[in-house]
Amino acid sequence: MDSPSRLPLFPLNVVLFPKMPLPLHIFEERYKLMIGRCLDEKSHFGILLVEGGRLFNVGCAAEIIRVVKRYSDGRMDILTEGRRRFRVKQRYQDKPYLEGQVEYFEDEKEPISTDLFEKAVELFKEALSIGTADVEVKLDRASSGPTDVSFFMAWSIVEDLGKRQEMLELSSTSSRLRKIVEFLESILDASKRENEVKRRIRGNGDLPKI
Repeated sequence: MDSPSRLPLFPLNVVLFPKMPLPLHIFEERYKLMIGRCLDEKSHFGILLVEGGRLFNVGCAAEIIRVVKRYSDGRMDILTEGRRRFRVKQRYQDKPYLEGQVEYFEDEKEPISTDLFEKAVELFKEALSIGTADVEVKLDRASSGPTDVSFFMAWSIVEDLGKRQEMLELSSTSSRLRKIVEFLESILDASKRENEVKRRIRGNGDLPKI
């Protein structure tokens, strides 16, 4: 599917990453129109983060994988998946929905440290092992290279929208992996501290020095 330079834009309070899924419920008339056009033309639309009244300029194109359900009033449940990232160079408001002249970009070609990549993956596995997620299956889904894995890890574990946007905007896989390592180390350290406090409370009530 081609990547047009003028793209319909969908401002949302979410950050979409390349190759990651995003289900959407389409109910506003302007977006019914936009999604209808994309379905007819088999074209993409762009998702941009909007937060605190600010519309960010870096987003990710979304491809409609399938229409899950159509409602009698024209609403739709659709499943989308992230494709290429873009920067908005100019916005247009001559249609009911926003459009933008966009410039697509990829991560820079660079050598990726094996040690850095393996450390990120090991920390990721450790973080997920705290819950009940099937780690190996998840990593298999993003096994086409360090860049895809870095997006997958960011999508899986980073909840803060500002941090997710920062990960999306980076054009260096190494930088993204380093950010992921820092983030994972911080949440794992916090989890270990919390577990130690709980263990001490269950024991003799003597709190550790934190």
